[in-house]
Amino acid sequence: MNYIYLFSQLPFIFAVQNTIHSIIAAIIIEWVLIYWNIKDPKWNQIFLSTVILLPPLTFLLYLIIDSGHYLFNANNKYIFQSYYWIYLKIDNIFPFALFILFIFIFMTILFFIQEIFPIFFYYLKERKEKISTIIPSYFPQLKEVLENIAINKNCHINVIDASDYIVYSKTGKINNIYISKGVIENLNIEQLKGIILHELAHIERNKNNYLLILYILRIISFFNPVILYEFRRLLQEEEKICDKLATEQLNNKKALAEALYILYIKNRRAQVKTSNFKEHTAYYNIRKRIKALRTKEYNHNDYYSLLAITIMFIIVINYFII
Repeated sequence: MNYIYLFSQLPFIFAVQNTIHSIIAAIIIEWVLIYWNIKDPKWNQIFLSTVILLPPLTFLLYLIIDSGHYLFNANNKYIFQSYYWIYLKIDNIFPFALFILFIFIFMTILFFIQEIFPIFFYYLKERKEKISTIIPSYFPQLKEVLENIAINKNCHINVIDASDYIVYSKTGKINNIYISKGVIENLNIEQLKGIILHELAHIERNKNNYLLILYILRIISFFNPVILYEFRRLLQEEEKICDKLATEQLNNKKALAEALYILYIKNRRAQVKTSNFKEHTAYYNIRKRIKALRTKEYNHNDYYSLLAITIMFIIVINYFII
């Protein structure tokens, strides 16, 4: 059984512990969010990020504290140690080891399909295709919106010559917001202002590289299904944070919710029923954002002490579950 030898190697030790510890962290964090009824997307994101941050960092911490206890030891297996189950042999096979290998292989394939290939094809397509743009001043309603928003000189507004609903931003030396003609023509001034403010909030928040660091850790943990799930939730909270920041600058607090409904819900209900899983997910995530905006699922409480206690609790628990 050569495959069992893999589990005594440091990369596999890291992979197994990373997955187990992220499961424990996710359970504890979920309980904290529900019990304390935390609704603010900023704090939801902070708590969820600990599931991604802690496992790789604590792996190094535990090695420093007691590497002999933490690394593989065939003579030191007990019920709270993963190797107790990994080396459980039934009819000359190791069922738990095979199951873990299957999960890692499946998640690696999924990682390339969902994360690597789309990025590669996106940049390949972007190089080949030239976006046809229109001068923003051709649209009086857009011009009026931009006159009432403080936009830095290094941020450009680009109008795409398309009737489809397209809105996105790019952060770099020159920040760009892309918005299609179809969006401008189907929203009123306040709704359009909300959409642009949302993208400006993304650009401003991307400057601190917080999500980039989490994404790098997500790449390091490409084999981990829990990290994949929590990172997706974390990105959804990022959208809600930008919604909140945009709404704070609007006279009509319902305008952004109305804009999201017009662009992504109103004419897509029938489409979504026959579409793929990705479309379903995007559709229901937008519905959650609209619900959060309409019900104002935000509070202004601080949870620094709760966060610190939660992190310490996770670190202690995970030290004994190896």
